[in-house]
Amino acid sequence: MLVGTPDGVVQQKLKGGYTERIEVPAQPQALEAIARGSGGHFTGGPRALDVKGVYDELGSRVGKRRKSVEISSAAAAGGLIFILAGGLLSGVWFRRLP
Repeated sequence: MLVGTPDGVVQQKLKGGYTERIEVPAQPQALEAIARGSGGHFTGGPRALDVKGVYDELGSRVGKRRKSVEISSAAAAGGLIFILAGGLLSGVWFRRLP
């Protein structure tokens, strides 16, 4: 979906109270090539775009699902590694290990 104008501008605040003006025109040719290459659809012009239809189509493809993951075994393994590393370092520090 192309949003913007041919003479689009972004203003970015800089240190010292200055403002930088960056021209960011919409590039429909580039977006059309991306859509063609990715198997998508390109619709140009404000009248040709059906925003509700686009969001309805995206809604059927995009979703999220909550999933619980058990991590207690990974936490226990990490704790065991820390205990073993601490014991090894203690043995080296107090010269109990060769």
